[in-house]
Amino acid sequence: MKILLVEIGNVIGAQGGIEKVLANMANAMDNHGHEVVVMTFDKHSGDLFFPLHKSVRFVNLGEGIHISRTLINLQNVFYHDRNKKEWNRSYHVCKKMLPKIEQFIDKEKPDIIVCFEKHGVILFTDFIKPGIPVVAMFHSAPKIILQNNYFHPYFSKVNCLQVLLPKDIERVRQILPDAKNVVCIGNAVPQWQELVDYDNKKIITVSHVEPNVKRPHIIVEAFAEIAKKYSDWGLEIWGNDEYDVNYTKKIKTFIISHGLEQQVKLCGTTGNIKEKLYQASIFVTASKYEGFPLGLAEAMSAGLATIGFNNCSAVNELIKDGRNGFLCEDNIFDLAEKMETLILDKQLREKFGKQGKENMLQYAPDRIWKEWEILFEKFH
Repeated sequence: MKILLVEIGNVIGAQGGIEKVLANMANAMDNHGHEVVVMTFDKHSGDLFFPLHKSVRFVNLGEGIHISRTLINLQNVFYHDRNKKEWNRSYHVCKKMLPKIEQFIDKEKPDIIVCFEKHGVILFTDFIKPGIPVVAMFHSAPKIILQNNYFHPYFSKVNCLQVLLPKDIERVRQILPDAKNVVCIGNAVPQWQELVDYDNKKIITVSHVEPNVKRPHIIVEAFAEIAKKYSDWGLEIWGNDEYDVNYTKKIKTFIISHGLEQQVKLCGTTGNIKEKLYQASIFVTASKYEGFPLGLAEAMSAGLATIGFNNCSAVNELIKDGRNGFLCEDNIFDLAEKMETLILDKQLREKFGKQGKENMLQYAPDRIWKEWEILFEKFH
């Protein structure tokens, strides 16, 4: 089977969860004997941050091409509806990509197309209509992806919508009653055999350093509430700290002003997150919402005790409060209290960690990729 994986936009060098899933899926389907092509439309040159097998073809149709948005921006002046502006911008950007992508599809003739974001969905349901089955993946909470009703008709037209958690099926159907086929397939989570050392006196988080969704400043501020009492404990933040340089600067200023330079580190990116997880014993996420938080899931697979917010989608479904971690109120004080509880109780860290590791077995890669193959076969 020839599988085309499509992610339009800023893909080159990107280190997010979507790009990680993209590379993992491409390599897994390649291992299963399929012909895999990854297509993007990125004006930059280069490769994916996460490596692809040599036999997986990576095609960037947008290299060196600048799409002017001047006319689009002028049109948007007449729209007072923010959702309408977003739709207009996306629609006309897709229209400008169309000639090269349409020519590419005619040449490649894939058996199935998997879209990783909305621009691919627009292209293959409205502009191209290739007569090839199209699967749209949801990488965030359905209420976030579908918050703009102008995009609903495109998602309703695809052959299949893939969501990440069982409860998301009903959430999608409430918003898109005309959706043809909604299936749940979670993200593949590596199954690491060994457990972390619960004597590790380190808390870790893995995310973009970004203020509105990932919000690592909340973790830093919560840790500051208890840091002096536990000077032998540290906090590491792993992830792209150039995403919002002003925000990163504010966090660094806070760290310095509170004398936490020896305890709190913004570490940037790494190609070996497993190694960093195994140097800690507690994982914390301060996300406002998630689709399927890979960093959290990988931390659970390693056996770390976990903390997240009880109002965060997906996080509040992976973490079972009091069983494999803590769900706390969305504020620094409750978070600090839960951190302190785990710092003081090694046995509880171990209990949560072992249970979380067991809970991640359901997302073993072999199982997840088999589910994808079964889905593809239905449309082949």
